[in-house]
Amino acid sequence: MSGLRDFLKVYWPLVVVALAGVLLALVLMDPAPPKNIRFAAGSPGGAYHAFAERYQRLLAEEGVEVELVETQGSIDNLRLLDDSEADVGLVQGGLATDRDREELRSIGGLFPEPFWVFVRSDFPAESLGDLRAGRIAIGGDGSGTRILALDLQADYGGEWIETTRLTLSGTTAADALLAGEVDAAAFAASVESSYIDRLLVNEDVRLLPFERAPALARRHEALSDIILLRGVVDIGEDIPAADVPLVAPVAQLVVRKDLHPAIEALLIDAATSIHSEGTLLAPAGHYPDPDLIDLPI
Repeated sequence: MSGLRDFLKVYWPLVVVALAGVLLALVLMDPAPPKNIRFAAGSPGGAYHAFAERYQRLLAEEGVEVELVETQGSIDNLRLLDDSEADVGLVQGGLATDRDREELRSIGGLFPEPFWVFVRSDFPAESLGDLRAGRIAIGGDGSGTRILALDLQADYGGEWIETTRLTLSGTTAADALLAGEVDAAAFAASVESSYIDRLLVNEDVRLLPFERAPALARRHEALSDIILLRGVVDIGEDIPAADVPLVAPVAQLVVRKDLHPAIEALLIDAATSIHSEGTLLAPAGHYPDPDLIDLPI
């Protein structure tokens, strides 16, 4: 016992330093990553929800359970993320606010979401500006589609009457267009969306081109000008029958800034696996893109 007392008399400073080092390491060490996260997934049937299901499957293979939270779209996703009611979500580019930039981070741009405007084949319109007196579905209040549609209507100028801003969205808007209940419908949506595919091949409607897409992209930082190539939807049926210029924001994967780094790493791996495949609008390997974002990386 006296030997221990003698040891401590001589070496107690070293013992204190060692214990302090251990305690500091325990304090600074990241806690274990969570086994459950919440994914703001959009509405069933939409591209966001379909992609969220793929993330859910991939993270389940790594032992992380992903709860899909149904939402109304990008604006709803941002709100849930800001309020800590979701940990990760898909968000249309160009919608982030100053509050979002404080609380949230982007993992990268994932895929373009063209601004599609489909019109009835018998409706006389060659551009968005020709729809000022029509019946147009431009998405629900607060939706990413509606915000972008209102911005572009302002770009084209003139008087847009109330019926040019109907609140139908998604599959409901597509059904109304095909039934002749509206003259046109606008969507900011992935080419993988089921209702977009249905409209692209339907003879009763046609897709409006944005001939001034480069100018619109120059005016709006969140937009890119892209081309839907002739025949890319259906080579045999030659759909579309000509190149169609479009404008598109880019969807990004957004997380809370306090999300555990291990979960971020799993999401990055999953994003690369899911979105590096080629699409009708982008070659393989183009996405994820860390530059096509409007939140801190």
